[in-house]
Amino acid sequence: MFAIALALLACAPLLGLSSQSAPVGTSASAAAVDVHSYHLEVDFSAGLDSVEIVAVVDLLWRRTLRQLRLDFASPREEGAKDAPAGLSVTSVEISVDGEWIATRFEHSSDVLTIDLGAEQAAGGSGRVRVVAAGVPRDGLLLGRNDAGEPVAFADNWPNRARHWIPSVDHPSDKALFTFDVEVPDAYRSVAVGELIEERPLPAARWRTRWRTRAPLATKVATLGVARFQVRREPSGEVPVAISSWVYSGDERALSALAVAPRVLAEMVEMLGPFPYAKLANVQSTTRYGGMENAGAIFYRESALHGDPERVERLVAHEIAHQWFGDAVSEAEWNDVWLSEGFATYLTALFVERTRGVEAFREVMRSARDRVVAAAHEHPSATVRPAAVGEDLAGLLGAHTYQKGAWILHMLRERIGDVAFSEALRGYLEVHRHGNATTADFFAAVRWARERTDLLTDGGRGIESEMRSWLETPGLPRLEGGWRPTPGGVQLVIEQTQDGALRQLPLEVAVIVSRPEVEDAPFAAGEANRLTVPARRRSEIVIAAPAGEVVEVRLDPRVRLLFEQGSWQRLP
Repeated sequence: MFAIALALLACAPLLGLSSQSAPVGTSASAAAVDVHSYHLEVDFSAGLDSVEIVAVVDLLWRRTLRQLRLDFASPREEGAKDAPAGLSVTSVEISVDGEWIATRFEHSSDVLTIDLGAEQAAGGSGRVRVVAAGVPRDGLLLGRNDAGEPVAFADNWPNRARHWIPSVDHPSDKALFTFDVEVPDAYRSVAVGELIEERPLPAARWRTRWRTRAPLATKVATLGVARFQVRREPSGEVPVAISSWVYSGDERALSALAVAPRVLAEMVEMLGPFPYAKLANVQSTTRYGGMENAGAIFYRESALHGDPERVERLVAHEIAHQWFGDAVSEAEWNDVWLSEGFATYLTALFVERTRGVEAFREVMRSARDRVVAAAHEHPSATVRPAAVGEDLAGLLGAHTYQKGAWILHMLRERIGDVAFSEALRGYLEVHRHGNATTADFFAAVRWARERTDLLTDGGRGIESEMRSWLETPGLPRLEGGWRPTPGGVQLVIEQTQDGALRQLPLEVAVIVSRPEVEDAPFAAGEANRLTVPARRRSEIVIAAPAGEVVEVRLDPRVRLLFEQGSWQRLP
């Protein structure tokens, strides 16, 4: 409990408050406190053009402190032309012996600093209540959909929850959430967590309460309000309530979301139990094609009107995030590949399971093309940067999505399907509803290889190799060619990339002519597995099937991340 002298509790601005260190992307007391829960009363009862928010935040003190700093975006300065103005704090209170007592606060530079009145000892707990109103600058977006109807959607990623929630706005601080949402009765609300209560109020209003059982990062704790049309979807053998929420009358979007039960069943088969009690797929105004809010995925309005196969892959990507990114969140932003790279590769595995290996290989070829293009456009970009700046959105791109997926693909090829599956499940089980790092994932890989009797190098060899892919920019570029030799083929392979040379496991297919076979005039021999040394030029002789060699293909089964330069028959 707080011990505080009531005489100090005038609602006056605080001056000269000390700062506290925090992870990148947050100015809050992240190292000093652990948020246990947020209870958010979100009042739209006067309409969707403004909002009042009452936030009750329960915290545990990790360190002794007297002042609490929460991420909370300040209103824009007078005369500034950007709109909207942002939320203004009208009161801040702390709980003292079960009663709410007003306290001093300062709201500036996107930080809400709260006087705790007396020194709070490490290991204790406290509660604060913040009341704010207005139009958020970002995060909770009050606007209109493509039909011109008023809507409100939270769009928190990466650290935009601070625009409407006084919070520790960083994925390392997960907390429980309760949303009490009041709307005019023509509207409905959806949020993370389970539906606890839904009831009418006087003056043509409606109140809905949603509550999470599992702690969430602020980036995926969301709500939405619109004139929704809701359909309950069949869940089959998966014990999860599945629903589709679309703008009233948008049958095309409703039809597109019908794939969700099938996608979810496949993901559960690969990854184990779904981490949340419900899965709501929601048409929204998110700035992203899809946003993986925990148990309440938001899709951009137009994204649900596209090609059905593309929509299916989008749904698969966002559902995969429920495990990777939501249930297990990156501990720091430079590990965002643990979210995006994994969701991208799980989408490819979904394609492999449902459409076959050739469709899967085409997905990986396309991903490789994206990585090659990105390497030329951003030659210094890495999957896991050593340092992260304030531009967290800059972490998104082919390096974290497609290159991250490709590193997982090469890992799977090295350790096999069984060990790879065990590694995914083990990682999810150990870190469920918590945070993890790249080191944690490789610990799961070592554990899985031990279980499958594949660990011959202490696990460090493959980990070192994969970390190099994660932390080194660029990728290998192979060029050269081939020439027939008596009984085989000579390969001349050059690594022409600017960066470090790599030892590469490469498969090669030799195509021969067999004119005597009318229905199969060309044939490929078994893929030759070889090791390309880490040097500029290598000459390697391989066997060839009987017949005239007409072509040699690199990586026919799409197992290696590289850029192919000029490759031709040599004199």
